[in-house]
Amino acid sequence: MAKTALFRATKLCLAICMLSFLLVFSPCTAQRVSTQKTLNAAIESLNAGNEEVALFKLDTVLARQPLDTEALLLRARVLCNRNEFDRALVDYNKLIELEVENKEAWYGRGLTRLELKQYEAALTDFTNCLEMPDKPTNTAYFKMDASGDFTSSINTLRGMDAEIWNHIGLSHYFLHQFELAVQAFNKGLEINDKMADLYVNRALCY
Repeated sequence: MAKTALFRATKLCLAICMLSFLLVFSPCTAQRVSTQKTLNAAIESLNAGNEEVALFKLDTVLARQPLDTEALLLRARVLCNRNEFDRALVDYNKLIELEVENKEAWYGRGLTRLELKQYEAALTDFTNCLEMPDKPTNTAYFKMDASGDFTSSINTLRGMDAEIWNHIGLSHYFLHQFELAVQAFNKGLEINDKMADLYVNRALCY
């Protein structure tokens, strides 16, 4: 009886070990590991300033995992930097479908829509962005001025409400809603009265 029980226990232990092995080394797991390595390589390429290689690797990741939110966000940014705004918009749309509270996605889509001259839609995105919860991020963004050009100044979304109000003002400005634009710039100045862009852009409304 004891030998039989020991034999059964041994078989059960072997079965559990085999199941664990299959879970760890299954094709799905191997693909996830490979995909993560490709994503890490894409990030390294971006850090090295090689957007073309990064874009290729991000395309590879999303071909395997179309719902990878990190890859979608990174590819959208790369596409914007390459002036491929229509393609970037598709990625931002998908990302917001997957993560409706992703503040970076709302902000990035707003910037993209400004470039596409979709000012009303951009206004909606920036307004929604203000309502999203803040999450830690070190992502850098170029700022836009009222001339429609991106400047070289860079900010992150952390504590960036004044900058978001600046873009709300710009959206109103491009829609020729100057009074609303002034109100938005003033809102931004209530948050950060040292932000020169807000003064400059507000002056353009008069």
